Amino acid sequence: MIARYMMRTHHAHMCAWHPVGMLYLIDVSHHNGSIDWGRVAHSGITGAIIKATQGTGYVDPRYTINIAGARKAGLVTGAYHFLTHGHGARQCDHFLAATGNPEGLLIALDVEQAGVTSIDVTDWCTRWRELHPTHPLLIYCAHASWHQLTGDFSGARYGHLWAARYPYAGTGTASALWERASQKSPGLPWGGWTSWTLWQYSDRAQVPGVSGHCDVSVYAGTPAELAELTTSQEDDMPITSTDVDAIAAACAQAVWRDDLNIRIGGSTPNSENVAARTLLQARSRATQARNIVNGLDVETLAAAVAQRLATSTTGAVVIDPVVLAAAITDELAERITAGSGTGS
Repeated sequence: MIARYMMRTHHAHMCAWHPVGMLYLIDVSHHNGSIDWGRVAHSGITGAIIKATQGTGYVDPRYTINIAGARKAGLVTGAYHFLTHGHGARQCDHFLAATGNPEGLLIALDVEQAGVTSIDVTDWCTRWRELHPTHPLLIYCAHASWHQLTGDFSGARYGHLWAARYPYAGTGTASALWERASQKSPGLPWGGWTSWTLWQYSDRAQVPGVSGHCDVSVYAGTPAELAELTTSQEDDMPITSTDVDAIAAACAQAVWRDDLNIRIGGSTPNSENVAARTLLQARSRATQARNIVNGLDVETLAAAVAQRLATSTTGAVVIDPVVLAAAITDELAERITAGSGTGS
């Protein structure tokens, strides 16, 4: 996915061990019991990401209470969905039914449950982008579990990384734990991410107002920058539908060439064009893409996409439309990044 919010240079994308300018956030669920949010806010915690839903039917029983309490205490608030296997789009709809308008919220997808696949992630995120194309999305995962569940699928096309890694096993305050953890890093790159936006560096923080231990994360930036992740970003330079049609048509025709011996979904170039176009149109585009697309040689792009597919196959194969769309967007992402220099 080439979304505008993904191509913005965000101040959170700093070296993982940089100890200056850090904001602390906790994430909680009903397992943390009753929380004194006033004490949490006075302890130096900046924000809280609260479990809202899981699967297609579960709503955390303390979500409404927690979100109201955190907001009243003046914390930056967020909501997360715990992803399970199957019916990714329905899970996204369930999350939105429970949380309502996402404006003003950090939105996160928790990817850690055994059995979850890259298809589940894709279905949830695609549905999210259909409904809220420019609202930032955080994807929570750890390196090992992401690789095990998705085969190191490129999640970077869908959202910012909320990395999970605990370098230090002890307990302590958020700042004390970070002083130790900051000497390490989350172990990037993985999943297409080369930098992190949030890093959950401990699950044993001692936070006033929360009984027992809780998860704590760090954000490298200012409160104003963190607040940007809670609001939709205007997509003021979108790729037009005509551009998308041209790209999809050229790529579909290129991978249909007899010399590559590749067929798309066992169907026809025409129907694949529709499938690729539909997937691509569902996504917002990076601001930098406009200038690149305006002067884009679609034949060159098509050949590059075809080469991506051909080098990973031998003999006659059937390419799923999702695979083709991924190859197209990956190729565009590289061109956008190269064309923007620093990516800003």
